[in-house]
Amino acid sequence: MNAGAAHNSPGAGMPSVITAADATRMSLNSSLISANLAAYTILVLAAFQWLLIFVSHCVLQRRYVRRRPFVDRPTDDYPGVTIIRPVKGVDHGMQRTLESSFLQEYPGPVEILFAVEDPDDLAIEVISNIIARYPKVQARVLIGKDNVGINPKVNNMLKAFDQAQNDLLWICDSNVYTDPGTLRRSADLLLDNKRLGVIHHVVFSESPTSFAGMLDNAFLVTNHCRMYLAINAFGIASCLMGKSNLYYKSALDNVGGIASFGQYLAEDNMIGQALWHSGWSHTMTGDLARQPADIGSFSEYCSRRIRWVRTRKYN
Repeated sequence: MNAGAAHNSPGAGMPSVITAADATRMSLNSSLISANLAAYTILVLAAFQWLLIFVSHCVLQRRYVRRRPFVDRPTDDYPGVTIIRPVKGVDHGMQRTLESSFLQEYPGPVEILFAVEDPDDLAIEVISNIIARYPKVQARVLIGKDNVGINPKVNNMLKAFDQAQNDLLWICDSNVYTDPGTLRRSADLLLDNKRLGVIHHVVFSESPTSFAGMLDNAFLVTNHCRMYLAINAFGIASCLMGKSNLYYKSALDNVGGIASFGQYLAEDNMIGQALWHSGWSHTMTGDLARQPADIGSFSEYCSRRIRWVRTRKYN
């Protein structure tokens, strides 16, 4: 056979047969690459978590440990505020949470509107008893339900938005307790910055009554709290929960009004984004939206976490 034939033979130029030792070395190299990628991923995630911890700790020290004092300004400078409390059923500790709206140390006029769907709701009696103890506070119970979308909270609140006498609104869930100075500190921030359009308060879980409640408490006061404070500290996008929010009704009307958000389950997130993109910045005071950790079972806790993820993913 000549040289040309040998050169053109099918086996010419082919690599030699891979031995068992070569296969072992290739497998080890592949495993080392996978291990290195996994290690780098873990390091990046750990660094991200430590960054969140550091930033949230700085925010805690600056905003919550050294909480901002009241601003000394004339009483007439404070705008009227309408507090809207959507209510359905009797929550754990409702007497304390709802009464906190009547105990706000606010110099300006305050109106409190309780929005209830069902005229037979047992919460009406609780609300009426609180109103009777504070005859000097302008407070009313509004009963009825509109149907503007899939969000039951928006459907319940719409009548309160329509009847609110003030442009500045404070939407506060029925199971939320706030300290007496919360409203005034919030208004001080709004008065100091005319482009500030949303004040919100970080959710803080307390008084767990079960193992599931302790899980919820641990989630809200650790990982969730750190993420919430850190993201808002960077201020690169809207990030808020609707447990306790202040904003202007006129600003909300300019982005479609409260009824237009009835099509979303996470109306708080969508309202925050709409106001953010229309030029209204967000911030928080050094106050907490305290809610009791009254989850009764582990399955209820899991359902709540899943619902949170779904409502934010699909809005």
